[in-house]
Amino acid sequence: MSYETILEQIKAVPEECLDEIAEMITFILYRYEQRISDVAVERSMDKYFGTIDLGDGLELQRKMRSEWD
Repeated sequence: MSYETILEQIKAVPEECLDEIAEMITFILYRYEQRISDVAVERSMDKYFGTIDLGDGLELQRKMRSEWD
């Protein structure tokens, strides 16, 4: 959906509803910024700690369990 289409739809809404629409847009922007910051944190942690592939993780668990036995 394009910005022009959204703007036309908003213009068709009665003025009493504009406060509710503004709150919804604020919430959507908040969630978008939160998602971007979560991805940035996840990427920065990968940089320092690396990632473990599922197969590598299972092998690591097996080694640890055999050490405990």
